[in-house]
Amino acid sequence: MKEPLTKTFLKDESGATAIEYAVLAAFLGLAMVAAGSEINSALQTAFARLGDNLDAAATDPSVPSLPPIADPGQ
Repeated sequence: MKEPLTKTFLKDESGATAIEYAVLAAFLGLAMVAAGSEINSALQTAFARLGDNLDAAATDPSVPSLPPIADPGQ
């Protein structure tokens, strides 16, 4: 006797792996987007602070300046 169509459908797992990979890829994509905005914010803050410190050091008269670089052509 042939099995009913519903039992056959419920036993069939041929497409389950592809769906699992698609769901996993979607979650990884969401995690990357969420982490990307946090990393972007942290990098912007770090580089802004670095720029401020470099500006302050360049204009501070107590910081000794480097001697000029010798021209190798002379």
